[in-house]
Amino acid sequence: ALRAMENYMTAHAYPIEQQVFSDYAQLILYSTIGAPDPVHAKQPADLPLGDSVILAGFDLTNNRLAKVFARGSYAQLSLLWQARQTMSENYTVFVQLLAPDGHLVWQSDRQPVNGARPTSGWKANDLVRDNYGFVVSPEWPAGSYRLIAGMYEASSLKRLIVRGNSAPDRDFVDIASLEIQ
Repeated sequence: ALRAMENYMTAHAYPIEQQVFSDYAQLILYSTIGAPDPVHAKQPADLPLGDSVILAGFDLTNNRLAKVFARGSYAQLSLLWQARQTMSENYTVFVQLLAPDGHLVWQSDRQPVNGARPTSGWKANDLVRDNYGFVVSPEWPAGSYRLIAGMYEASSLKRLIVRGNSAPDRDFVDIASLEIQ
C-alpha cells in the first residue's frame, strides 16, 4: 500500500527521471501527456519473445506530440506485453536508444511497470502496459536514432529470442527510428 501512488503513476504515465535518496525517499518525474490505451497499441507488433511473452504492440510519442524529437523534449514509450502462458520466471525488460553511430546513449533495465508487475505473476493472456520515458538530451547530435527493446533472465543475463515473421531470430526488437533535431 505504501507504493500505491507510484504503482498507479507508473502504469498510467511515463516515468522520465528518478532520483533515489534512501530506501524511504525518492523523487520521480512523470509525463502524463498522451497516456496510452490500456489494451490497444497504436503500433501492433505481435512478436513472440521466447515461449512465454509476446510484444503485442507499442506507442511512441513525445510531449510535443510531434514526429521529430527535439532536444529537451520527453520521449514516451509504452510497450504492450501479452503473456502466452503463466510464467514462473521474472524477466527484466531492457530498452535502449542507440545513436546514429551505434553507441548507446540511453537505457533502462527493470522489471515491468517499474517492478510493480513482475512476469512471475503474469497469467496466460494477461496484457501489461509497461511505460518508459526519457529526456532527449541537448548533447545528442541530430540524426536518426534506433530504439530497441527486449527481455532477459536476470540470473543469467540471457536474452529471450525474438522470432519475427520475415526477420531472422534476434535477441531484441527494433521498436522505431527516432529523428532527433
